[in-house]
Amino acid sequence: MTTKVWGLGLFYAMVAIAWFGGADLVVAEARSFAVRGADFFQETNCIFIGKLERKESYRSDDGRFIFTRHTFQVEEAIKGNLDRHVELIEYGGTVGEQTMGLSHGPMYMLDQEYLVFSYLDLLRHNRTLAGSLGQFRVITDSAGRRSIRVYPSHPLREVLGQEKEATFQDLIAFSQRLRKAMEKFSTQGKGSNAER
Repeated sequence: MTTKVWGLGLFYAMVAIAWFGGADLVVAEARSFAVRGADFFQETNCIFIGKLERKESYRSDDGRFIFTRHTFQVEEAIKGNLDRHVELIEYGGTVGEQTMGLSHGPMYMLDQEYLVFSYLDLLRHNRTLAGSLGQFRVITDSAGRRSIRVYPSHPLREVLGQEKEATFQDLIAFSQRLRKAMEKFSTQGKGSNAER
């Protein structure tokens, strides 16, 4: 199962700016791609559970774009050798009176816990893999049990063998399934490297 992720919102916004504003148009990364469940293990540099402590929006060096720096306190590193804090840089945010955003980008709230799948972009910034598909908000019930919502169409379900599992899943059990799946993918990767 694959899920299409399209960068059309940003593309159309940039075309409108160029058309109506007469600005020079530079497209850093305008492409569409299919996200497979395996990508959540093979294309990520880190997977972690953490709480968003700080958000800071700023303008790009040329002033044309807004980015937001998200600083998470890491509770559990599922993949990667992580420090106590991880920083993600995402497109969009608010600086002064101006707000820029992406329709398919991740949205993070302060003091909220998340399970995050991150990759390194071309500028060597940690970013959320596949926009909102790479972030899971942790939901804590009145008894203190923590769960996440994994929709039936999410590409991770097939890889984890969870096609028929409930939408709300226990966070600890889910992270254990992620670790087992990572072992499987790392074993497959070693086998393919040995054959070369």
